[in-house]
Amino acid sequence: MKRAFAHLSFNGNCRAAMHFYKNCFGGELNMQTLEDMPQRHAFPPKLSQLVVHATLRSEQLILMASDLLDEPLTTGNHMSILLECQKEGEMEAIFDKLKMGGQVTRPIQKTHWGAMIGGLTDQFGNQWMLHHPLRTLTL
Repeated sequence: MKRAFAHLSFNGNCRAAMHFYKNCFGGELNMQTLEDMPQRHAFPPKLSQLVVHATLRSEQLILMASDLLDEPLTTGNHMSILLECQKEGEMEAIFDKLKMGGQVTRPIQKTHWGAMIGGLTDQFGNQWMLHHPLRTLTL
């Protein structure tokens, strides 16, 4: 696999979530709402600000998201996003930002396989794992 992208689904708070993630990771954020679409008249006006597609793009991350329009969202353990961090300080800084308003599920700690790992559920119910290799593993 050359690339993997994460796509997150929200119940009307996609805009707030993506601005939060932009604050955590930096990068360029683009969003398209129902109001921006040619078919906007087919939807009730109260839905006009729902996000149809959002992309946050930085050098190391592409994160896509949208608000669900026609199905209920089940937030939980259905997905985790793993971030590979190059430096321990980078890992700790991102972890500290993501945990705001959320819950730490695994404090940052050294592992038996020669890495540091930490886990959390952010304020929007999405699960994150941050990983930093402490040494190069040989197979």
